[in-house]
Amino acid sequence: MASLNWLNDLACHMGEWRVVSGVRFAILLYYSMNPSMDLSHRRRRLFMAAIALLAAITAFILWMGDDPSNFDNGEDTSEFFQRMLSETRLRMNKNPAIINNRLNLISEDSCNGVLITSQGGVGSSEFIMALERVEMKGASFYTNDERDLDGLKHLPATEWEHTADEMHHYTPKWKEGEDCYSKALVIIGDPVHTIESTYRRFRLKHINKLKFRSSRSSFPETANLSGIYNGIAKHGIDTTGITNYVSSWYEASQDPEHWPDIRLVTAKTLFNNAVDHARWIGVDEDSLGEFQGLHFDARKQRKNEPSVYEERVKEKVTGVFKKVQDIVDLVENGPPATVSES
Repeated sequence: MASLNWLNDLACHMGEWRVVSGVRFAILLYYSMNPSMDLSHRRRRLFMAAIALLAAITAFILWMGDDPSNFDNGEDTSEFFQRMLSETRLRMNKNPAIINNRLNLISEDSCNGVLITSQGGVGSSEFIMALERVEMKGASFYTNDERDLDGLKHLPATEWEHTADEMHHYTPKWKEGEDCYSKALVIIGDPVHTIESTYRRFRLKHINKLKFRSSRSSFPETANLSGIYNGIAKHGIDTTGITNYVSSWYEASQDPEHWPDIRLVTAKTLFNNAVDHARWIGVDEDSLGEFQGLHFDARKQRKNEPSVYEERVKEKVTGVFKKVQDIVDLVENGPPATVSES
């Protein structure tokens, strides 16, 4: 798996390149068709256009991997690329059907949305892909964008306007009545794994997204994992926003008088009860087969230690994330004695 680390680095920067490369391809192709250009120049332009197109396609495929079960979930190289190509095909073909389904439901002026949200790095992609296949066929519900293009996938509960029946994110779209969610499936997991996994794939992009939503300034681009963990240990608080995300949704789930139906799950409870969760979301009986083959792979379940050498730092980071780990254990294994207040 180490041989693929360079792809992780490349993918961190590919999001913007896919657009640039696509535009460059179009421009070069146009100029290569100029009849006044001599043959050698035309060939050179066509060659450059082909390189730009290849870069755009590569960027797009890598960009599709913005979900928590990437290089570090136990897949070998062939399994990784097979899944990525499958996801790419689905995502390239699913948009019109899902968008039409969404628009039809929104036009009914009823609250049919189901929010699928996670802290990141929790391995939920197979379940989300199954939901997409159901939506492609036409469903009685719609979900937020799994690519987080609408900016809703990783928001803490504190970012939502809510009543006992529905939730809205306060945006101009909401004022126009476009988005309404009556349920939320919240996927949580080991906080250190979230940091390690998302940093390997996106560097600071994902962590800064959570950090910003907890009213903290972003990490500088030069920050590394060691610096993040040392900062947590030094200040004795979570500086990543993960605690804010998990605790906010946990508290919301405990307040049914003011929040709609919220389910907290881990990857283990999500996949081991996939049919039940799908039925709760609103998947009809005829489509539940999409979820019957899903199961949790215990080989992929692991708790990370902070990737620092100092045991003192590791211990302090573990202590800071105790509240998050208590909530994760509560969701996965049943009620512990208490959930830490710190």
